[in-house]
Amino acid sequence: MATVLIVDDDLITRAVLAKVIRGMEHQVIEASNGLEAVQLATKEPGPEIILMDVTMPIMDGIEATRQIRSLGIPAVIMVLTSDDSTETIQKAVHAGADDYLSKPINQAQISTRLDMALKASGFYRYRHKFACQMKDLSEISVKNGSSMDLMAEKNENLLSDLIGTLNLVARMRDNQTYEHTTRVGWLSGLIARRLGEPEDEVLALRLAAPLHDLGKIGIPDSILLKPDKLTDREWDVMKEHTVYGWKILNRFSSSILKVAATVALSHHERWDGKGYLRGLKGEDIDLAGRIVTVADCFDVIVTPRPYKKSRPISWGFDEIASLAGKQFCPRTVEAFLSLRDEIEPRYRANYEQQEEESIEPERER
Repeated sequence: MATVLIVDDDLITRAVLAKVIRGMEHQVIEASNGLEAVQLATKEPGPEIILMDVTMPIMDGIEATRQIRSLGIPAVIMVLTSDDSTETIQKAVHAGADDYLSKPINQAQISTRLDMALKASGFYRYRHKFACQMKDLSEISVKNGSSMDLMAEKNENLLSDLIGTLNLVARMRDNQTYEHTTRVGWLSGLIARRLGEPEDEVLALRLAAPLHDLGKIGIPDSILLKPDKLTDREWDVMKEHTVYGWKILNRFSSSILKVAATVALSHHERWDGKGYLRGLKGEDIDLAGRIVTVADCFDVIVTPRPYKKSRPISWGFDEIASLAGKQFCPRTVEAFLSLRDEIEPRYRANYEQQEEESIEPERER
């Protein structure tokens, strides 16, 4: 049983939501504005989930969310709004919201989303604690620009621990995403080596590439895990993950994390200039970004996602080849295709494992 804080200035809305949530055997507490919500959230034991209306008197839901996060409270915050415009969702996400629900809310919707939030509550707690730690480290770095370097010199494991922690954050959100990023790191290292990059840069990219989608921790579950095609508005929100990742990673002086920041920001740029967010073209795109773009897209093509089935491995190679000079850097594609004998066996084994796992539920039924 979880404690759910319902924050809405409309008494009827609170009553309806409270009835549904109590029917799910959860405890309910209520607030009529953002200020009350902040006060209740700070009391022990605090709520595990907060349903936060956006438009309220005294203090609106965006400001209340921002204050709750500034206090380091790791509750799952789901904003409730009838204005589900891109701007409103982005404001909520930037303030620290984890997800959103569009009004009017039906019983099935609230039940499903609460269940999802509770299953992922460990991730949410870890993410918000991690965000607070990152902020503290950033403030240290601002006060003493060399402090992070000095810490790294004193503890050679600091960087590897940090990278491992960042990967763990991704894994706690979605194990499928974690496995994807691991493969992208491996592929990126192979491509960089084939292109003749120095071995230290190959290693740096292999460590940095798995963090390319780190910014997705800032994208609401309703968008990130949506099984259907995203709407234009949802797609605008999804694109922001490149900036979120860059903001997290660029604050460190480590050369590896600087590479990771560049990759996070540039891995959706296209050779023909039609990518996002900056619309860079050709060699204006950093080489690390060009490499990870190929590795990322190939892995997405040949492995299943929430919104699509996997394609055959041979089809993936053909698709990457066909987009050289359009979506992808031609030289990077050439290096990738020359590695087919190394790449295909690993993906073939992964594909066969997926086939076995998909058969197992049928046996149980």
